[in-house]
Amino acid sequence: MASNSDEQRRFARIEAGLTCSFASDSTSFEGQVSNVSLSGAGVLGPPGAAEAGQSVTLLLERDEGVVSLGLSGTVVRTQVVGEQTLYGVHFDALPPDVHDELVMLLKMIAAGKGQGRRESPRVSARIGVTCKSEERFRAMLGDLSRGGLSVRCSRALEVGEPLVVKFGVEGLPGLVEVSGPVVSVAAQSDGSYRVGMRFTPLPEESRTRVNRLLNVLLELGPRQGVILDDDSDDS
Repeated sequence: MASNSDEQRRFARIEAGLTCSFASDSTSFEGQVSNVSLSGAGVLGPPGAAEAGQSVTLLLERDEGVVSLGLSGTVVRTQVVGEQTLYGVHFDALPPDVHDELVMLLKMIAAGKGQGRRESPRVSARIGVTCKSEERFRAMLGDLSRGGLSVRCSRALEVGEPLVVKFGVEGLPGLVEVSGPVVSVAAQSDGSYRVGMRFTPLPEESRTRVNRLLNVLLELGPRQGVILDDDSDDS
């Protein structure tokens, strides 16, 4: 498994349910795009179809061919997922017209429904956040959608427990603050916990800020910059 995907990944990823044609110099298959960004994609397919360092071509399709986008890139990692393999592909430099088409595709995905029962798609991004339940603590954002988020932290919170999360990025004034009940807690192999939270109904201003933040993370809005945090209490 290649380990340089984190270095290659410049943009936050959004989950996707796109059909994809995947081709290398030795094989091809019809796969499923699990996530995509302006710099790359994760494609589920059969084991052994490509190796790290191999050049590939992807044809992404949405809405039964209404949107078809051809992209070339390099496999930067492989990961076994059940009986399939997830191929992490880093895109080659995008010509301006292809970049604009990919932006349009990402906007369509972001505006649509999420996978399974989710009302909206999740955007994965590594952002330091400030959380508060009974006490204030720091955590790392795992993913964010219009309806909720997950964080990685060292605390095993209780399902149903109220949680407040604050975070932001350069390009958006102030911090986004969201709150809601904890809906899931899962222990991780490194001793941390993945905590899922569902937003309580947000006022219009907060909904707008969350949507703008999603666009910033995906590079569909203002430029993403240094992560801001609430340093008023380090407890």
